[in-house]
Amino acid sequence: MNGIPKTYYWCPYHQQWTIHSPKDCKRLPSGKGKKKQGDKKAVKRSQFKERKKAYLQAKAAYEACISISTDSNEGTSNSDNDEDSNKSFSSYSSEGSNIS
Repeated sequence: MNGIPKTYYWCPYHQQWTIHSPKDCKRLPSGKGKKKQGDKKAVKRSQFKERKKAYLQAKAAYEACISISTDSNEGTSNSDNDEDSNKSFSSYSSEGSNIS
């Protein structure tokens, strides 16, 4: 690359041709770490599946609660409430207020 030749050395630790000399070898893993990276992916994938399963269960439970509450409201008759529709059931009282 860029017209600069590279010198490769056989590294007895890595059992492959490397750019560093055997004397300069820091004995860092190379190529052997791919298995660990694959393990990380498997763990991450299983965590995602667990979270997705929990989300779907929570979503189903929420939708079930919503459907139960709408089903119970449909059975209620509004004819009893027509007369009192203008009444308020608040505990607010205007007594003692400073109205001029």
